[in-house]
Amino acid sequence: MRAPAALTTLLLSGCLQDEVAATWLEGFGYAWQGFNHRVSYLHFGADEAGLDAGVVGGASSTGWAPELAEGCDEELCKELQFTDESEAALAWARISSDALAAGVAEATVIATAAGAESTISVPLQGRARGDAIAIIQALTLDTDHALAGGEGCFQPSLGWHPRRIAASLDEATLADDGERLEVTLWAAFEAGLSFEEYRACQDAVIDEAQVLITLRVLGLVSEQPQAELELSHEAEYAFSGNQYDPEEQPEPDLADRPLELAWPEAIAGWSSLDFRFHQQDDELRGAYLRSVSVGLDQDQGWASGHATNYSPGTQLSGFDYSFEGRISAMEAPGAVERGSVTLAVEAELDDEHRPETEHQDW
Repeated sequence: MRAPAALTTLLLSGCLQDEVAATWLEGFGYAWQGFNHRVSYLHFGADEAGLDAGVVGGASSTGWAPELAEGCDEELCKELQFTDESEAALAWARISSDALAAGVAEATVIATAAGAESTISVPLQGRARGDAIAIIQALTLDTDHALAGGEGCFQPSLGWHPRRIAASLDEATLADDGERLEVTLWAAFEAGLSFEEYRACQDAVIDEAQVLITLRVLGLVSEQPQAELELSHEAEYAFSGNQYDPEEQPEPDLADRPLELAWPEAIAGWSSLDFRFHQQDDELRGAYLRSVSVGLDQDQGWASGHATNYSPGTQLSGFDYSFEGRISAMEAPGAVERGSVTLAVEAELDDEHRPETEHQDW
């Protein structure tokens, strides 16, 4: 017996859903134009409104430093006030599909060398059926947070020399009601020594470094097949001993950093990033960073995390890094739109001496 027309319409509407849109980063990073710097503030993000980037490397990038507190020795807490700008690179991807459920949420942790975690609840749009992945839509690192031991002569907003920067998302779990994902964010930050006399008040408190790390998370649910890929890369660069003529630090051969996905079209993004710097240095040296980047390219078949400290005129040491990353992926239920942009980012502060960011609309 044929179903009544009204019932047929109801049944069909119960099986269909509107398309759900999702945007994420496939790669991001920066390179300073002038010199290497500490890390004060980093922000890279992509969403439906466009792309954002912000990079600050202390007083030698912004030209501004706060006044020292009474009793602090200026010769041991000196800041070199110059200006610099960076070039930020962002590779983005977008999809719109009626075979996805998706949602976005963010959380912040106070990251220390020991690490810290926070649970993120991601509300979903669309019918959540199948399995879930969670990938990074935006990352922010901000050193403007109090020392663990309280106020001191060094102002953390001026940045640290990092030995480790790490952020990861645990497995995304679909709630029983199918309306949200639960994801745990874990992050760590370790500061290192500068070995410079005029930064003695900074070196004295590296064990007290506390950094705000924020991840904006894109959660996706689909009945498409999924996969996780673990990556591990490293490089070591010698130092000539001459800070004005240090040895070059060439880019890695991406053929040695393959990305192998089982599908010709995939949603693939970063769910874990872990950089360690100067691990070959037994004296706890921290890094002056000239560039840091992560990226993947499905067409060319590579994925990489890379960093340098190359800086003729200010380079004080050789450099080594190790990178461990995880890419979470699923076969795409439709066509993925991709692109990349490069933004010139001045290291600027607003009237309250907070970092500013560059934005580009779609």
